[in-house]
Amino acid sequence: IGVFGGASYYMGDINMSRHFYNPSPSFGALIKYNLDDHYSVRAGLNYGGIGAYDSSFGGSIHQERQAGFFHNFFDISLQGEFNFSPFRVTIFARPISTYVTAGVAYMFIPGNDAAAGNFNIPFGGGVKYGLSRKFTVGLEWVLKKSFSDDIDGVKSFGQFNSPSLVH
Repeated sequence: IGVFGGASYYMGDINMSRHFYNPSPSFGALIKYNLDDHYSVRAGLNYGGIGAYDSSFGGSIHQERQAGFFHNFFDISLQGEFNFSPFRVTIFARPISTYVTAGVAYMFIPGNDAAAGNFNIPFGGGVKYGLSRKFTVGLEWVLKKSFSDDIDGVKSFGQFNSPSLVH
């Protein structure tokens, strides 16, 4: 059982390339079960915000369209995790590992009828360190690929993808 804190940001029709643009605080809780030294499963509940504004970008489509949005969201996920090196916290083992994670999630945006809820695919990676047998700290980056084009309120023009949020 654990908690996390960090930042979330949006990439999609308005922000197509700028990572860490307009970050918002994000936090949540998780429960994890270690299957063995390499594999684990986890469930999480996250809360954060995402937003973007055409006025922050210099392209002609941005200046003409002048779209923008900000939404708070809740996200519930189920993910698998693979540790590249055995992760075991004992006096005989080195308690550090890099890992990858992927799964399925459902995002709910209160007050946004068009994008009230949608599924997404979270995937990413990180590094973790076991402080003791009961406490672990880590740093991870997870991209969540959305299957809804209604989050930002901008309809795609063929070359743009549906939006994603990143924790």
